[in-house]
Amino acid sequence: MSLRNKKSLLTVVVIGYNSKKFLPTCLDSLKRQTLFKKNKLDIIYIDNISHDDSPKFVLENYPFAKVFQNHFNFGYAGAANQGIDLSGTPFISIMNPDIILEPDYYEKILKSMKKKIGSATGKLLKYDFNKKKKTKTIDTTGLKFHRSTRTTDRGQGEKDKGQYDKKRKIWGVSGACPVYRLEALTDVKQGAEYFDKDFFMYKEDVDLAWRMNRKGWKAAYVPKALGYHGRGTGVVRRKGLLSIFLGRKKMSKFQKKHSFRNHRLMLIKNLRFSDLIKHPIAIPYYCTLSAINALREGVLFSSIKDIIKLAPKMLKKR
Repeated sequence: MSLRNKKSLLTVVVIGYNSKKFLPTCLDSLKRQTLFKKNKLDIIYIDNISHDDSPKFVLENYPFAKVFQNHFNFGYAGAANQGIDLSGTPFISIMNPDIILEPDYYEKILKSMKKKIGSATGKLLKYDFNKKKKTKTIDTTGLKFHRSTRTTDRGQGEKDKGQYDKKRKIWGVSGACPVYRLEALTDVKQGAEYFDKDFFMYKEDVDLAWRMNRKGWKAAYVPKALGYHGRGTGVVRRKGLLSIFLGRKKMSKFQKKHSFRNHRLMLIKNLRFSDLIKHPIAIPYYCTLSAINALREGVLFSSIKDIIKLAPKMLKKR
């Protein structure tokens, strides 16, 4: 099923779960997009069975958005797959509701997506929803893949002083507000999945970026495309493993579990023997430390149970 109008170049899929308080700023920023005013941008809102009347709010206040209300919580990955299947435009953006974009964000992104660019992101800075204020703290300028297989948001927690103002190729894009080329998504699709729905939440964007890299698709960072992200778990400067583990304090136990287990599932799917040969110390070292931390957080054994259950399915997806 396609909801595309013939002029549309981009579909923005907003995924909500009890996100009503963020929807006005999010959808208002989409309404101000230059592509929207040119009738080249479609908007889909997918709700994962919220209890705050989010779908009704969108229907009553934003009639230009197509609304779909799920009867189950399919997580970020499942809802993103729905949105991609519903779109049909050449480019698709998956958007968290706590995002606010400058009016030319998407227009600048699309201008940068030349051939073989499968994904792109702009510069996202932290937005303080309590103070209703934009900040100069960096949320993400794309994903950085480390030799240990951990992945971090470039520049996160740093003050924006222009140090990331150069347009460049990056390893991958964060799931907060990425833009994907439909052709690239289709190329790396596994069965009926673009994002791995077994991940539910966390690391599904990293898994997708890893698969895109293996297929030769490039990712672009466009610094002049500017947006703001609330990020409920906080913006943390991640310099070294200790800061990464300390940065998990604001995460719920549910989030910590999915973050840990999904990293292991991602390795089962994507890690090759050649990777271990290249980094024989970094990968085991990080895996050991993160397991010790998961034990400290009380999520190790429940995660292992899930990993054992899902491992055969992940092996089939390699």
